[in-house]
Amino acid sequence: MLKYIQKHSILSISVSVIFSCTLLVFFATEASYNAIEDASLWVRNYFGYFYLYLGFGCVLALILIAFSKYGNIKLGKPSSKPKYSLWSWTAMLYSAGMGSGILLRAVQEPVFMQQNPPYASELSPNILALEFTFYQWGLTAWAFYGLFAMVVGYALHVKKKKVRISATIDDHIKSKILKQGVDVTTIITTVFGLIAAIGLGTTQINGGLNHISDYNFGIATTIGLCAFISTVACYSAWQGVNKGIKIFSKLNIIVTFAILIFVFTTSDMGSILVSFAKATMYYIIDFAPMSLAMGTYNPGLEFLTDWTFYYWAFWLAWAPFTGIFIARISKGRTIRQLLLGVLIIPSLGTFFWFSVFGTSAFHLIGE
Repeated sequence: MLKYIQKHSILSISVSVIFSCTLLVFFATEASYNAIEDASLWVRNYFGYFYLYLGFGCVLALILIAFSKYGNIKLGKPSSKPKYSLWSWTAMLYSAGMGSGILLRAVQEPVFMQQNPPYASELSPNILALEFTFYQWGLTAWAFYGLFAMVVGYALHVKKKKVRISATIDDHIKSKILKQGVDVTTIITTVFGLIAAIGLGTTQINGGLNHISDYNFGIATTIGLCAFISTVACYSAWQGVNKGIKIFSKLNIIVTFAILIFVFTTSDMGSILVSFAKATMYYIIDFAPMSLAMGTYNPGLEFLTDWTFYYWAFWLAWAPFTGIFIARISKGRTIRQLLLGVLIIPSLGTFFWFSVFGTSAFHLIGE
């Protein structure tokens, strides 16, 4: 047993930390919640603006790399072709990066931004609401993912390193303890990110069941949903990318696309398209001042702490896991294709999603 623990030290340490945290939360739930909330606020208060600058820097860096000579580097052999079609790649990309959050926030966030504008603007409340929602779900989030995907993809497919974040620093740092610390931190942040995502998704489903029925589904239903979703996720991962994740991702995109088309065709399509175009245009124009919270584009520390800083921390927590996955499915693509694909394709899809549901909600409120 001792030899196994020593041989799999990264797994052993990670499991021990996660199990200890689980016991602590189980037996001291309220105290744990308060401690986590206080720690979260402390991090956002003291590192919030660092998140902003880091996000903006990531977007600029990835764009520069994509259009530089390094963008021509292929993730794999020079003769290798993309392992997955553009459709399959996009489906897996989108499913890995967003998920249940975009369903929950589809109406909620644009409406909140419309009713509570982040800052004074000459734009109409509807367009400003969509623009700021785009900002929080757009290029910056995918830049965090893209940065990890590029670094890991290069180490994995070009340098032939192991699928670990620590493999990206092998050539520069020789300390085994430090490299193990990087991998342990990656595992723990990934697990905590998954917990947050599953908690968000099950709460959403539970709320939907309560809304459409007369029965009040409680904690037992939430636990059951958690168990079911976790089982499906584990089965998908166990089956691998081709037999599991790719199939579930395609199914996910088909169902999501069907919902999107239904709402789009039963709403004011012209108004949705105009809102999408305007909000996207202003998002591109205002991206730099919004990203740096400059002048009139600064919503204030309280708003940033509750929204933008929180989102940036959330995307960063997901970045190692999502980046590794994107790197694995991007073999055969150039760094330029990877970075531009990660930045543009999911962002535009997300913008249209929020435009459809947000604009439809605005019209319902107006009536």
